[in-house]
Amino acid sequence: MKKTDTVVQLLKECFPRECNIVGSTNVRDIAEGKIKYVSPEGASKVDTNQVLQFLALLAILLNNTLSIYIILKKERGEKPQPDILRIEIVKRGLKPPNIDENFLNQLCEAVCKKLEDTTIEDEEN
Repeated sequence: MKKTDTVVQLLKECFPRECNIVGSTNVRDIAEGKIKYVSPEGASKVDTNQVLQFLALLAILLNNTLSIYIILKKERGEKPQPDILRIEIVKRGLKPPNIDENFLNQLCEAVCKKLEDTTIEDEEN
């Protein structure tokens, strides 16, 4: 399975409401890096742009998580556990400051569960 396809699937599985708001085409564009995360300067209500920014941030985090997963799997010869994956993400400075540890734990668990029976291919972007 391609890394971008895995990011799209994880976004849709873990954040279905947000993905429905922006639509499938935008979710794929986000996963492919065509829509970038820009830190909002404050707003009083959620609009589509905020959801797009949220999903773009998650896509970056998922892409980084999948890259670390691939590296750890190659280095260790086995699929990494969620806690090891989380530790490596933090150690390498890839955890966005506005993502808390509990959320990162859940994300790492979702990635590892998704890849239990799947082989992931690293893609050149």
